[in-house]
Amino acid sequence: MSSLGGGGAEKVLITLLRYFDYSRYSVDLCLINKVGVYVKDVPAEVSLITLYDDISSLKAKVEYNLYTHFGLDFLERSRMRRKVGRSYDAIISFCEGRSLKFHSYVTDRTENNISWVHTDMKNNHHSVGKIFSVSDELKAYSKMQTIVCVSETSDMQFGKQFPNIKVPRRVIVNPIPKDEITSYSDKNRTTKTFVITTVGGLRPEKGFDRVIRLASHLKRKGYDFHINIIGEGSCRSNLEALIEQEQVGDCVSLLGFVNPPYKEMSQSDLFINVSHVEAYPLVICEAACLGISVVATRTAGGIALLGESEYGLLVEQNDESILDGVERLIIDGQLRKHYQKKALELAGTFDVNTIIQHIYALIG
Repeated sequence: MSSLGGGGAEKVLITLLRYFDYSRYSVDLCLINKVGVYVKDVPAEVSLITLYDDISSLKAKVEYNLYTHFGLDFLERSRMRRKVGRSYDAIISFCEGRSLKFHSYVTDRTENNISWVHTDMKNNHHSVGKIFSVSDELKAYSKMQTIVCVSETSDMQFGKQFPNIKVPRRVIVNPIPKDEITSYSDKNRTTKTFVITTVGGLRPEKGFDRVIRLASHLKRKGYDFHINIIGEGSCRSNLEALIEQEQVGDCVSLLGFVNPPYKEMSQSDLFINVSHVEAYPLVICEAACLGISVVATRTAGGIALLGESEYGLLVEQNDESILDGVERLIIDGQLRKHYQKKALELAGTFDVNTIIQHIYALIG
């Protein structure tokens, strides 16, 4: 894994590691950069291998730039092969991009190479450019024995992006620890203000600028509401500036990274996910476990989880549609209750232990 920052894929990895049966498996976790809020949550049974202590270190920069500017990977490759020096029954790159790239350097160390895809590779092909050349990415995926996608839609999109890769693919959805999530639920609150919550890394693809513009529209229309944005990331300063520009500091809060965020989520009237791209949005699953009605933009993952507005309200990828969907659920209490019930129905389909068994079967 590249690192253990506060993203969805990183959170899924920690969940899987917590539920693993260490009487059956010995697990090493190779982190390209030993950074991130979840590093402290790695189970004690897992042996950590670190390539770089920090992405900003001189070694990391030199080796990265040699590949980026000159296509030379010998320093990265030799570092990976020194650090991962033995054979394994299975090696998994748990994300696209850098995780797959470094995995490709040691594919000869096992006969069972597996790579996870957590995004919509057709609409969010972020891995090509500085991380991977087109040809190197194709070679890396072609070395795998299995490619795992986290939803049927992300599997379909991967096939569209890489029609010439003939490696077998399968879908294994992300594990959702329902009981753990609901144990944090706290519905008691003092305010009657309508509370809207959204969670995610503060990155461009998550669309949190849309949330701030939504607040501006709702404020002009006179609604009594408050929006909590839970998460941290590179866009924080831009979002703070936009909050000031739109004059919504009284009704929008940037709460930063909260682990876990379930108490704050459970005290919400509505959960929104306005990402530009999602393969399998973990936060929608978590909101469903808490019985919160959901409004989400039309993404691969949004469709996979909500259907055509069966388990939550699906809206289009524009400010007007987002505003319309949120307004509908503010105004129509019966519709909101309907989606609260449907959210709990969706949560009933999640089972960590079943998913873990699928992974055991995959790794042998």
